[in-house]
Amino acid sequence: MIIKIVTPDMFVIHSCDYYIAPVNCGAVAGKGLVLEFRNKVPGWVDHYMAACGTKEIRIGTVHVMEETNQPWGVINFPTKVHYSDTTKREWIVRGLEALREMLQKPEYRRTSVMLPMLGCGEGKQDYEIVLPLMEEHLSDLEATVFVSMSPERTELRPKYLTIAGPPDFGKTDDEKQIIEDTIKKAMVNWDQDITQYTGIVSGGVGHTDTFVAGSNYNDGVEQTLAYKLTGKAPLVIKANEVRNGVGAMIHQSSLLCDIGDDVILFKPEGFNNNRLTYMQEWCRNNADQRADDRRAPRRVAIYGDKSMDVTQITKEEDYGL
Repeated sequence: MIIKIVTPDMFVIHSCDYYIAPVNCGAVAGKGLVLEFRNKVPGWVDHYMAACGTKEIRIGTVHVMEETNQPWGVINFPTKVHYSDTTKREWIVRGLEALREMLQKPEYRRTSVMLPMLGCGEGKQDYEIVLPLMEEHLSDLEATVFVSMSPERTELRPKYLTIAGPPDFGKTDDEKQIIEDTIKKAMVNWDQDITQYTGIVSGGVGHTDTFVAGSNYNDGVEQTLAYKLTGKAPLVIKANEVRNGVGAMIHQSSLLCDIGDDVILFKPEGFNNNRLTYMQEWCRNNADQRADDRRAPRRVAIYGDKSMDVTQITKEEDYGL
């Protein structure tokens, strides 16, 4: 699935598994985003140059650097043959086909990757050409593909709502009604029309999440609350056990919070709310970082803790947003 973000800096989703470096095949890394990778990841440029020398990096391939000094790896995506080339549409297509094939492999199926607008910087390509190609090749994947767009190049302003709850809350009709009523109350409190969100995001964890967004991306869409309220397919972000191991659930929770421009958490009394407490604290601790990344303020509403009464929902003004 594709999550679109608009920001001057592509390095803003701090829970990504991989960042994609748009490279040339000539082992030149002196301008644009590749220079940022060179500065952020010691050893990357040597790794990249060596792969160019062995022809592992060529048009129509992607090349992975797993071990870096960052919590994420790097996927090298060739967009040019020579550094001075203008990126051709067919080069982007061939690379996207290779990236798609990679992200369909079991070990990468649930990864999260940050993708810049390929060839639209030093390659002089157009958003109007590249973005539809990305959507065509990557939209239906289970992997989470962030597409980073410059605010100077697009009028699009996507906005996502993350909703999460404990595994066993949302089984009964009464609990499902609480979930729906709470979401509607949050919209009233925020003076927000839920249909204006680009997408509703959840984690497919237990009953709350699956009632809201389903358990698999594009599976049973019309039965989800998200579709009922917005008429749009929800987005399900699955835990990536292969890359993140025992920390997969924590990583997934961080990713859900990172995506959500607004967040609704359900913490009803008597349920296992450990994951929700982590997400609540993540939002609180991430407030300053979000401001530094020049992203819009995040609103967080929490149901429960001490009561099953819908009126317990609150706006968390103290998050500094």
